[in-house]
Amino acid sequence: MLRLLIPILALALGCGDDKSSTPPPFVPPTNDMNQDMPDPNNVADMDVDQPEDDQGPTNNPGAECDTVTCEAGEKCVRGDCVPEASKLACDEVNELGELSMDQTHTLNGDTTGFVDTLSTTCGMAGAFNGAENAFSFTAEGSGTATMELTTDAAVNWLMEVRRGGCESAADVATCNTSERITFPVVAGQEYFLVVEPEVGFDKGAFEIELSFTESECAPFGSRTCAEGHIEECRASGVVTLNCPAGCEEGACLGDTCDSAIEVTAPGTYAGNVTALESVFNFEGEVSCGTTGNSGFRSTGQDLVLRVPGLTAGQVVTVDASSDAQDQVIAVLSTCDAAAPTCVGRNDLGDVLTWTVAEDGDYFFVIDTSTPSNGDYSFTVDIQ
Repeated sequence: MLRLLIPILALALGCGDDKSSTPPPFVPPTNDMNQDMPDPNNVADMDVDQPEDDQGPTNNPGAECDTVTCEAGEKCVRGDCVPEASKLACDEVNELGELSMDQTHTLNGDTTGFVDTLSTTCGMAGAFNGAENAFSFTAEGSGTATMELTTDAAVNWLMEVRRGGCESAADVATCNTSERITFPVVAGQEYFLVVEPEVGFDKGAFEIELSFTESECAPFGSRTCAEGHIEECRASGVVTLNCPAGCEEGACLGDTCDSAIEVTAPGTYAGNVTALESVFNFEGEVSCGTTGNSGFRSTGQDLVLRVPGLTAGQVVTVDASSDAQDQVIAVLSTCDAAAPTCVGRNDLGDVLTWTVAEDGDYFFVIDTSTPSNGDYSFTVDIQ
């Protein structure tokens, strides 16, 4: 919850002459340092001034420099003039090769001299995150990887692990603002680690200790249903993940529109976040944002509730404040993960209190802000 408050507080503190307690709407700057990167959808993101300039997979990634003239000693990088000696993380990936599972590996990096060209999925939407370093590796076996970052620099770091390419955030294994992350690895799969400061002008050196725990079951990462819950093969062996509404074909019910949990009375729901899938992301959806902002980034796992037969004037409260997750809670009249339109949503915080405007059936989506581990717990009250 605190992370969702940071952008609002920063805007308020930055306007010392403004006596109002309400921060002004966020307006993305036209010289945004976080240039839009290639993504699966050729649609403008928050950091793009013109929709037609969004870099889709068929666009020229250097097209923003076609009309830019830089001074002597500078070069154009994705529309910005930067010092000629500036380095790009994905052009200078630290290639570690295949790593053994039975020893600890030390990764050293320094973002000094690099420029910001990537956006991690756990960085704050619209924020100026810092310049990145990138590493690539494969593991000789399957199991769990643990990375722990230490630094003498006064920097808060973000770490994101990508599959399939340095510049693509379409397939993310994990992204976290913690300086210790754990994620599953599969033998032979290439992984890309992106490390960047949370604040754009921060920079410095860091060291990462990378270790592995080999899986004691096979096939690693497989999921099966057992008595309504998931049994997953992990490095430590088979673990049980609690599903909110049963399990079919190795997947929990209750995390998609088609398998939404029907709620007709007040109740409490709890389980393991890791068991759920992510299909919703409310970032950029204007109807799903607070006043003056588009929807918050919500790339984590989802829970979907269907509450039928509500009548105008009824009040529904969804309270997810008792767990450790940061959640976006949205109300939809039609459940569509590809293009959600919200008729209600929580402002900042993990509690939604919503008054029904028109009779009908409604969907409530509880969406974690970033891919998460641990447990979830929330209550639903209908008055």
